[in-house]
Amino acid sequence: MLEAALYKNPEKITIEWWPSLQDYNEAIQNPRACLNDVELKNSLPYTNAVGLPRTVTGSFASVYRMHCADKDYALRLF
Repeated sequence: MLEAALYKNPEKITIEWWPSLQDYNEAIQNPRACLNDVELKNSLPYTNAVGLPRTVTGSFASVYRMHCADKDYALRLF
């Protein structure tokens, strides 16, 4: 579920949406569909015992360890 914030402006009220941790976890399971970088599109996230992406959260970010052909990357999402 996406989180929302209401910002009041004398001229209009706008709603801005940002992804939740669950949105990130769902998206990162298919890197080809959600990432733009060519190397990261071909990567796979490290997973836990039940097959869900392992994540470390803190400081307003979620970090995923992604395995590419010959190296690993830390993918930090805010």
